[in-house]
Amino acid sequence: MTIHLKPRRRGSYWIFALRTLLLLSVILLPINFGFLMAQGIVNTSDLLRNVVGGSDYLVQTDLFIYIRGSAVIPSFGIALLVFMGMSLGHFVIFGPKDMSLQENDETISWWNLFERIVHWIIAVVFVILFISGLLITFGRYIGGGSGTLFMRQIHDYAGFVFIPALVVTTLMWIREGLPKLYDVSWLTHAGGYLGYKGHLKSGKFNAGQKQWYWVMVIFGALLAWSGLGMFFQWGMMSELRLYVVIHFISAVIINLWFMIHLYMTTYGTKGTLRGMINGHISKKAAETFHSEAPELGS
Repeated sequence: MTIHLKPRRRGSYWIFALRTLLLLSVILLPINFGFLMAQGIVNTSDLLRNVVGGSDYLVQTDLFIYIRGSAVIPSFGIALLVFMGMSLGHFVIFGPKDMSLQENDETISWWNLFERIVHWIIAVVFVILFISGLLITFGRYIGGGSGTLFMRQIHDYAGFVFIPALVVTTLMWIREGLPKLYDVSWLTHAGGYLGYKGHLKSGKFNAGQKQWYWVMVIFGALLAWSGLGMFFQWGMMSELRLYVVIHFISAVIINLWFMIHLYMTTYGTKGTLRGMINGHISKKAAETFHSEAPELGS
C-alpha cells in the first residue's frame, strides 16, 4: 500500500495564509484585549520587577538577566520565526497527508470520550500557558507593567490546572507512547512527510506522536516542578535562579514541539483534528497510517 501526497491547488496557499491569520486572530485578540485592559489597572513602573521576584532579585542577578534578555530570549524568538517559515515551506513543497473522511468512507472509533475530554482540557490549558508565557517572556518589548503582571497571574492559575491534567494524560497514553521496533523505520523516513511513498508501520501513535508524548511528559514535569519552586519560592536565591533556567529551557523545547504538533494536526495531516472532536477517523486512513493499531484488530 502506498501513500500519495495530495496535489496542490493554486488557491491553496492563499487559503492556508488566510486560515492561519484567522486562527491567530481568534487566539491572540482576546488575550491582547485582556492585556490592554490590564494596563489600566495599575500604573506603577516597578510592576515588571515584581513579576520576576522584586528589585533585590534583579540587583543580585544582573548577569543572569542580561544573558536571558540579550541572548536567550532573542534566540527563542528567532527559532519561532524559523519554525513558521519551515512549516510554510513544508506545506508548499510537500502538502498535507490526508486522513479526512471521504464520501462513503467506513469510519472507525479511534478516540473515546474520556481521551477527548482530557486531551481538550490539557490542550486549552497549554495554549493559555503558551500565550501567557510568551507575553511574560517578551513583556519588556511590548510595554511590561500591569499587563505582564496580569499575564503572570493567568499563567500561575493555568499551571495548577495543567499539572493534574498532565498526570492523567501520562497515565492514559503511556501504553501508546512505548517505542516499537517499527518506529525506527518511521523515523528514518520522516513518517512520509518529506515525500517517501512507501508503507510505514505504526501503532495508534506513530513515532512522531510518541516523541511529542514523551516531550510533553518529561519537559512538562520539569515545567511543573520548576514552576512550583518559583511560585512557592523553595530554597535560596541560587535555587530560585536554577528554577528559572530549567523552566525557560523546558518551555522553549516543549513550545517548539507544540508548534510542530499544532501544525501537523491542523495543516500537516488533514482529518486528525476532526477525529479528536468526534472520535472517529477513516478506516482506510487508519489502515494506511496506523496499520499496527489495536483498534484495527491486528
